[in-house]
Amino acid sequence: MKNFIIIGNGSTGTSWLYKTLNKHTKLKGDFEYFNSSFKTTLDEMLNRAVEANKNGKIYFNKIPFEQTIIRFDCWKKYNFVELSKHFHIIFCSRAITSWAESWHRRQEIGCAQRKPQEMVDRYLIGWSIYLDILEMNPDKVILSNFERRLIAFETEIKYICDFAGVEFEEAMLSEPPKKEIIQRDKPVFCEFYHD
Repeated sequence: MKNFIIIGNGSTGTSWLYKTLNKHTKLKGDFEYFNSSFKTTLDEMLNRAVEANKNGKIYFNKIPFEQTIIRFDCWKKYNFVELSKHFHIIFCSRAITSWAESWHRRQEIGCAQRKPQEMVDRYLIGWSIYLDILEMNPDKVILSNFERRLIAFETEIKYICDFAGVEFEEAMLSEPPKKEIIQRDKPVFCEFYHD
């Protein structure tokens, strides 16, 4: 079975994608399971994958990307490459202009916790990890673009289902972006949604 993980920088829709996929009857998801020890996390994820597969389900885990990269030195880039040897990867992305506008909007309403340079550094780290995985295991990673999910949600989810090896289910369409996300990112969403 094609077990997989979801990773991506903040504000790229990783939680939204997790909730969407977790509505599938053949998928068993963990939300941000991780440990400061990479080996412990990998071993436990493999055990959980085996258990899910025994029950006829595909296992996936939405990994808290920024926490694992920034807070724990042991979660280096090569560990994500190592993960790709055991799991397929869905890397959530977002156009730099859209992502920057979202961060600016967060700053305006007082929920931006980091300085501009820190955000840019994290954005670049994310893409460098994706490129490393793509170079070593190109058949095991895909991009799920935030903007594509906004303007062609069903098409994007069907694309992801095909990658995961499961049939698309209508119930997955019942997880639209949260209203607070739309409000927070209103300048960005207005480019894609029209009254």
